[in-house]
Amino acid sequence: MSLEPDEARRFPRWQLENVWIRHVIAIPNGSSTAKLLKKNLMQNAIYQLAIGFGLVLYVAASPSPFPIMASNAEPVASNRLIDKLLVTRLTWHRGGGLLYGEATIVNRNPHSVSQVIITCEMFDERGNQIGSKSTALLMPFPPGETRVSGIEFPTTVRNMQGGACQPVSASVQSDVS
Repeated sequence: MSLEPDEARRFPRWQLENVWIRHVIAIPNGSSTAKLLKKNLMQNAIYQLAIGFGLVLYVAASPSPFPIMASNAEPVASNRLIDKLLVTRLTWHRGGGLLYGEATIVNRNPHSVSQVIITCEMFDERGNQIGSKSTALLMPFPPGETRVSGIEFPTTVRNMQGGACQPVSASVQSDVS
């Protein structure tokens, strides 16, 4: 422990060696205050470790909301329309304060779907995700692949870039005869 020369003269050497200094507060080691502080510090550390360990166990024991699949496995069977829709081959370009996109919608459902709502990730010019935007594609999508243009989003940040898109909602195409 190093003290300025003036401070060292105020305390006998035996007192300086027997002092616990914490944030400019000198507390003698043998005092009840020092014992209480040490006890509280240890209790707090134990509580924090226990809470952290408990949270790790809780998360590890929780069922995962995502189905675990092998890399080449087919997705788990589902009756939801959007589970059989994919947005692929995206291309983006900017102009007139808008971000324009073109994509291919792959419909693996056995029937046509319409009113497909897609959500697309948006990034700033450095590649940092700034959020996502959604739009409705009102045209019908028969089974198979359909190329779509006219996906438009207003640019909210300079040089905004589009990323991946995924369907979030769709309806069965009603037969209009």
